[in-house]
Amino acid sequence: MGKNPYSRTGQTRKSNDSGVSEALGTILVFGIVVSGIAIIVLFGTNILNSTKETNNIQNIEQGFKVVQSGICRVALEKTPVATARMHVEGGTLYTALEGSTISVKYPGTTTMFYPETKTGELTYVTNGKRVSVQNGGLWMSYGSLNDDIMVLSPRIYGAEETGTLVINVIRITGDTSSFGGSGTANIIMEYKDTKVTNATSSPSDAVITIDTEYPNAWGRCLYDRFTEDGFSVENPDVSIPNKVVVTVHDVKKVIVSEHTIGVKPMLYTS
Repeated sequence: MGKNPYSRTGQTRKSNDSGVSEALGTILVFGIVVSGIAIIVLFGTNILNSTKETNNIQNIEQGFKVVQSGICRVALEKTPVATARMHVEGGTLYTALEGSTISVKYPGTTTMFYPETKTGELTYVTNGKRVSVQNGGLWMSYGSLNDDIMVLSPRIYGAEETGTLVINVIRITGDTSSFGGSGTANIIMEYKDTKVTNATSSPSDAVITIDTEYPNAWGRCLYDRFTEDGFSVENPDVSIPNKVVVTVHDVKKVIVSEHTIGVKPMLYTS
């Protein structure tokens, strides 16, 4: 029997194939769109969170610069009271009255001139990153090994012409406190007391030992400071965790001014 030249079978098959192709294309495009949205949400959220945390740390650093300036003004100029404010997003803000110590041996490496004294600190921590006002300086760590840095220097220096080291010790006292969450922190700083101790000798070694979460930064700070002031200084010893020892040669006089202030942080959550 001959083929009907008017049969529509071939046209129907082509129409079915076309419909299936359109459905598969729609599904494929939908899958690509969904995958793209998922990737954007995943990476976009991570980038947004990272940017937000970076901005928070930068804001905290700026706030701590104001606090450090206030602490030094109260301690060194005997300003009765000073206040500072900063905004925090998450993390923990706290005072640690036993957070660090300093001692000085002079003359020589065995005579304890200024015994180990707690200096305390005001610290903010978030996701391993740390910012502290400690013994008059401002210090930061980004959570990696040996990445601690000095942001603002403590009030410690030397005078080569007289062979004198001047060490201002700024002690933070008050109640140990800790705050978490977001809000505005109000820091109250009050002057308490100042004591001055000094010792003289024929040229001899002075050994400064500091217990701190920022040993490398402290070591670099003291080495650079005393070297710039014309003294011969040994490389800082940071062989013991959270401790740095700096030895300065040919010192004729050491002056330690111990300033005690009260620091009280209060967090008003938003």
